[in-house]
Amino acid sequence: MLSKKKQYGIVKRTNEQDVVEDIKIPEFGELKSKYDNPIVARKLMYLTDLINKHDVSGDEIAIIFNHLIDNLEIAKLRDEYKKILCDKLAYGGEEEE
Repeated sequence: MLSKKKQYGIVKRTNEQDVVEDIKIPEFGELKSKYDNPIVARKLMYLTDLINKHDVSGDEIAIIFNHLIDNLEIAKLRDEYKKILCDKLAYGGEEEE
């Protein structure tokens, strides 16, 4: 079955009742404030700046994402967050039409 998406909600199959809404991945700034992890936040900002400044290609971005996925414990992610991230990759952060 095809999936439908509503206003950045989680994609649900059409045979399911509702689109789960209002579930969001916390903002980047919360790494410092809420989760008290300023070092990780700072290093991630440096990495992002480095990638953006060096005109990294799509293939190189795929290698970076793949490396992160392979080397982080993604099993710790909530299922809702996994779905949001999949949607961002599939639709480029935009709503499915």
